[in-house]
Amino acid sequence: MARKIRERGTRYQMVKTRISGAQAASLLFLSRMFSLLIAPSGGREGRVGGGLAALAALCSFLFQLALFFPGWLLMKRHPGQNFAEAVTGCLGKLGKLISLLLWALLVLLAGMSAAEFDRFLVSAVYEQAPKMLFALLFLAAAVYGAWLGLEAFGRYAYFGLTIFLVLAVSLCFSLAGDFQAGELFAQTSASVSSFWRTAWEMAAGDAEILCFLLLLPNLRGSAPSGTGSAPVGKRLFFTWNGLYTLAASGFILLTVGVLGGSPSMGHSYPFYTLACAAEGQLFARTDAVHMSMWGVLGLLRCCLLLYCGAVCLRCTATVSSGKNPFMDWVASHRTAVTAIAAFAAAVFLAGSPQGLNAFRAAWGDGIPLILVLAVLPAAALASGALASVKSVKKKKEKPGHEQNL
Repeated sequence: MARKIRERGTRYQMVKTRISGAQAASLLFLSRMFSLLIAPSGGREGRVGGGLAALAALCSFLFQLALFFPGWLLMKRHPGQNFAEAVTGCLGKLGKLISLLLWALLVLLAGMSAAEFDRFLVSAVYEQAPKMLFALLFLAAAVYGAWLGLEAFGRYAYFGLTIFLVLAVSLCFSLAGDFQAGELFAQTSASVSSFWRTAWEMAAGDAEILCFLLLLPNLRGSAPSGTGSAPVGKRLFFTWNGLYTLAASGFILLTVGVLGGSPSMGHSYPFYTLACAAEGQLFARTDAVHMSMWGVLGLLRCCLLLYCGAVCLRCTATVSSGKNPFMDWVASHRTAVTAIAAFAAAVFLAGSPQGLNAFRAAWGDGIPLILVLAVLPAAALASGALASVKSVKKKKEKPGHEQNL
């Protein structure tokens, strides 16, 4: 009887940590959209505007595909393992250090998301509100969601996607009369380097690719052994990232057509300004409704980042059977350790505009993402190939050695 109860508990835990491809696509799409909708103004010099910005958003998919491809090859070579497990397995002790760095990066991104939302509310909506209040409340809800598990906030993504689609359609209909097609051709010429720089910057913050590679073994569409992970992963990437690229291009077109100019210049938060300008048939003002929607999207994003952070920490901290009590405690409380670190990051970034701007600028350059999604898989694949070559040489040398004896 006790054995049956344990088996049922094991099956239940497997279900709670596995999600469908549709849930994963919804979750990753909404998480990526939060970064677009909450982005403040302050675009860099040399970025293209007008309709060219929407075209650059479409071309950014090529950069996203280039960032995805090395990690996908690594997943194909190591079926059944997530990104951190594959890197750790190939690089050994160095891989554990890299997993720890991935954990720190995801924790910083979760803290930055909470700080960005706090900054948005304090500067654009509730100017008299105390700083850090919204960031801490926001992150507390995200920690609870991550503690509930992947399947819980994966199902919640369906609700968020429904709300997003309804409000996006209502926003488009509300602003249809204010749309000026001539604004799309305000900038009809730009240098090739400026165009591709804009496209790269739109793809450079795609942390969801890393999250996707970490969640790949948890998809119900792939067997636990991982035999179907690569094909399922490739289709899923084209689904959610393709939808995001189309949605980003559409929102840029709408913003430029209604507000004019570049989508990142002239307004504190261009998409919030767009919502303030909308007057729907059901709502006299839709800005508060859209603000709530961005809160739902940000909650899902932080849940995703915290959960993936705990996954990376699992590859670094393992139970050592009493040899290292501190690491044993960390391994047993991965979610709590990740939450504490995320709160510390949120407090620092929300209280330090300079720190938040510096981290945003470093992340926007795309260098951290290149190191994670291009250099790490290349190093892991090279290490695996080198180990295979050494193994083949040993097998060839062994018969000759025995013959000489």
